[in-house]
Amino acid sequence: MYAFMNQNLLTRRNMLFVLALLTVLNLADLFTTLFSLNRGLYDELNQIIMFLYLQSPILMAAYKILVPLIPFFFLIKHRKSIQIEDYGQINTKEKLKIVVFSSIFLAMIWSTIFYVFVVLHNLMLIFFGISL
Repeated sequence: MYAFMNQNLLTRRNMLFVLALLTVLNLADLFTTLFSLNRGLYDELNQIIMFLYLQSPILMAAYKILVPLIPFFFLIKHRKSIQIEDYGQINTKEKLKIVVFSSIFLAMIWSTIFYVFVVLHNLMLIFFGISL
């Protein structure tokens, strides 16, 4: 039942790969958003981002870059190598820790996938004026 847990997904290498991919996509979203807002190509739908942009584009950029990175820094800083030979033999506290860390990591993977579509949407708006 717990055989999949022997495959340690929470390795530093996996986390850094997803972090790098998310950062690249996040920067692409930032640049396309700034370009579009400066040119008046579209209105930002995210009210927090729009508020920050109106205060200062630098503030908006800092928010867009730093906030998505917080969960990764948490995972990398607090993670211990979780090598489990027999998942059924560890205590409930350790199981809960694994579930929490895995859930945060999986949420970051989903966020990265979401950013692919955000960037594609922004590019379609910029180059073709097409909104999905």
